[in-house]
Amino acid sequence: MAEPAPTNQRLTVVIPPDLAPNQPLPLDVSSSVRRDGKRSRELSAPFDAPPTPTSERLQPEHARVGQTVLMSGTQLSLEPTFAKPTITLGGRPAELVGQPTSEQVRFKVPPVPDGPGIVTLTKSPAPAMEAPVPLVVEPDIPRLDIPATPEARLGQPLTLSGRHFYAVRDLAEDGTPTPNPASPPTVHIDWVDANNQRGQQDLVPDAQPRPSDTQLTVTIPPDLAAAAAPPLKANLSVLRDNLQSNQVAMTIA
Repeated sequence: MAEPAPTNQRLTVVIPPDLAPNQPLPLDVSSSVRRDGKRSRELSAPFDAPPTPTSERLQPEHARVGQTVLMSGTQLSLEPTFAKPTITLGGRPAELVGQPTSEQVRFKVPPVPDGPGIVTLTKSPAPAMEAPVPLVVEPDIPRLDIPATPEARLGQPLTLSGRHFYAVRDLAEDGTPTPNPASPPTVHIDWVDANNQRGQQDLVPDAQPRPSDTQLTVTIPPDLAAAAAPPLKANLSVLRDNLQSNQVAMTIA
């Protein structure tokens, strides 16, 4: 296949990956140019298999059906004007997103059961290659990580880590939530004080220059429990699309 703008002195062609599917490589190939019934002199050159692709990373390693995942590595794609690699997850084909390059390929998680699955990339005629780690497919439910320091203070910001804080439909191809998501998350707090007085409140996360699907920051209201006796024992969770994450226990003073 010629490049878009060939010149009178140069042509670029892509060698088909199935040029000789049943022959051992390398091949000793003679090539020539034909035009107007005339043929140039022949040139001989060995044609070998393309370099074997290697996968170094999946990002993220936990995703949901329909979410875009980035595979990074080397030699992942052939010349983009000719052929794209194919990717499967657990044996099911995945849709490629955008134009793959030698170093990066993006794909959408196909409809597969929850749990770990093997991501396989095939770049014919090179052998299939598996990602270094399985891709864990999870339900579309927010999830909170257990904080390293389970303490917070009234009137102070609190950063929570986890994943799936936004719906798949609200994520860009790079995993960043859109500026105006259809389903913004909230943080729910259930608390009880030293006198066994109970209360609850939903908090809107603080505005962030770059929203994240894996991190939220909320400011604990100074009047969260005005008549309560601190410290408060609290359970925090994330709510989104009428879905509630797991709860994490914290002490609020």
